[in-house]
Amino acid sequence: MLNHRHPRLILVVAIAALASMSAAAAPAHPAAKTKATDVKAKTAEPAKPASEVIAYKELEHRIGAELIIETTFNTIRRGVLVKYTNPGLKIQLGPEGGSIELDVPAETIRSVSIVTPVTPASPTQQAAPPQGTSSAKKN
Repeated sequence: MLNHRHPRLILVVAIAALASMSAAAAPAHPAAKTKATDVKAKTAEPAKPASEVIAYKELEHRIGAELIIETTFNTIRRGVLVKYTNPGLKIQLGPEGGSIELDVPAETIRSVSIVTPVTPASPTQQAAPPQGTSSAKKN
């Protein structure tokens, strides 16, 4: 058995050593880490699709159109219009929504938008030819 003259000093040194080990294991700046992930999350957001708000009654003639529906339950659903009735709609959700048909009562619909399809560039709006393939004659 060791005979120590200052047992309190040994206890203080042991506590200080444990405290320094736990401080080394903790991240230096946890706030800096969350800021970096916030920046990545903001830049990774997909662009919102081009859409046009439409009246509920006009959907009767838009079967097969892709819709974005905002509900009174603060949800947003995107799918293809399968069925229109005065009491509600039926839309086919995409694979990200489970590929199911969803009935949406008319009284729960806050707004309906039709997704505008992106049209390819017309032949008159073609991109410039790559550099070095110009048809201009050299003198």
